[in-house]
Amino acid sequence: MHHSTIEVAEDFYQALSDSTAGPKSLYQIVMGDFNAKVGAKIQQERCIGTFGLGMRKERGQMLVDYA
Repeated sequence: MHHSTIEVAEDFYQALSDSTAGPKSLYQIVMGDFNAKVGAKIQQERCIGTFGLGMRKERGQMLVDYA
């Protein structure tokens, strides 16, 4: 079965969410190249700073949703 790149990204974020679920410490650091264009902050988002530029892409939204 062939997965589209969006399906692969969705599977990745589900696995990432599963692996970071459970008891939390004060900080969690997740690093990597997410190949995601987050763009500018949208109103009430707390995980995006003030220095984003441009338009958000679908993978960028996936990263924001995870964060």
